[in-house]
Formats: sequence, C-alpha cells, structure tokens
Amino acid sequence: CPLHKGAARAWTPVARRQTCVALTTIVLKTPRNSVRNATGVSARIVERLVAAAFEPHPWQTAAVADYQRLGGVFVGLDPGVGKTWACAQIARTCRRPLVVVPATARPETMAQFRSYGVACHEAKNDPVVNGSTAFATYSWLCGAKQADFFERYQPTDVLLDEFHLARGLENSARKRLERFLVATPAVRVGVFTASPCSGRLSDFAFGLRWALRSGVAGLVPVTRAGLEAREAYFDWNPSARDTFRARLLA
Repeated sequence: CPLHKGAARAWTPVARRQTCVALTTIVLKTPRNSVRNATGVSARIVERLVAAAFEPHPWQTAAVADYQRLGGVFVGLDPGVGKTWACAQIARTCRRPLVVVPATARPETMAQFRSYGVACHEAKNDPVVNGSTAFATYSWLCGAKQADFFERYQPTDVLLDEFHLARGLENSARKRLERFLVATPAVRVGVFTASPCSGRLSDFAFGLRWALRSGVAGLVPVTRAGLEAREAYFDWNPSARDTFRARLLA
C-alpha cells in the first residue's frame, strides 16, 4: 500500500474508498514531480490507482454516453458532485479536446484530470500534444494574441468547466468561440456549471445554446432583452423558474 509502508491492506470497498480519497488529496496538493517522495511510488502509478479505484455515479456515465450520442451535453449540478470527472472522461474520448477553465481553477482541475488517468497540458505552452487534453483559461482566451486561437488550434471538442465563474462570457473570448462554432458546426461542446442551481439565466444561456443548440430553440432567448425579460418573469413567478429547469432536463 503506497500510504502504509510495509503493510498489506485489505482491498475492501471501504478501504479502497479511503485509499482513493487519500491518494487524490496527495495528487491535488503535491507537485507531480514530488509525488514519489510523498507516496513511495511514481505519480503515474498513483494516478492509475485513483482512476481504477473510482466508481462513477450513474449520472456521470450517462453524461458521457449522452455527449457521444447527442453531440453535446450541459451538466448543471451543485458543486462537488463530480462534474469534473465526467468532463475528463469525455475529453478522454475526443480526438483534439480543449478544456477551458477559470485561471484560479486550472492547476487543480489539471491535477484532477491526471488523477483520473487523463493526460493534459497547457495550450499556451504547446497547443497540440498527441494523446493529451489542452487546457486554456477564460482570461487567457481574451488576450489580443489569442484572437484566432480557435481557428489555429481547430479543436474537435470544447469543454467549458466551471462555466458559472465566467458569468456569461460577456467578453472577447465568448465572441471568438461563438464565431468559431458558427463556422465549424461539427465541433461538439460540453458545459459544466452550477449556475442553474443558484445563478441567473444570463449566466449560462450562451452555454446552453452552444451545447444543446436546436434542443433549446424557443426555450432560451437569443437576445439580451429577451434574457432580461425572462429573468424578470422568473423573479415575479418563482415557480416558472422550476418549470424552466424541468423543461431543460427534458
């Protein structure tokens, strides 16, 4: 056992879960080149142990399957339920995936991907690495030098994690991505956010349209005025927001 030197440990469900949690904590908090010192084994072995020990929830495997079947997915659930795992498993199946996250979340999210056995790298250092998922941040994509990044990189899939922290992407990154998606409709989009649980419609409307496209036609307004009117109606009639969420789920 990498956490109990010189001792065998029964591989029971409880022990497996405890070891998985402990190893994941090490992977998230320890620089990758120092994992061997912390556990006695290499980072790659630790990551494989964590990936093998993890047992996904039914909704997570369903999200991965739906992404492949429908060509996109929108996951709007509370923080901490496992959205990043689903995102990582989707990225594993893509030819040239691009994951976009807030700058403050990038190191931890990349560590989580690696702990699930999914190789990843920063797009700003080397956009294309075979067999690896590129990571970019929302703020980095707003830079002037990234004006044509999507056209240069040509991702087959764009996965937007922690989308609620982007607050609707009212910036150049949103416009650049939207332009790219219009020009290349075959690109699939996955959105992972907690916004439907606590935020306003304008916080995640773009993500809904990118991920579900024709599936939300007539449900999600396409103009700012339409979004504001719909949000005002939700404020006046709270039950209407619940009805809207139910229609999204359907």
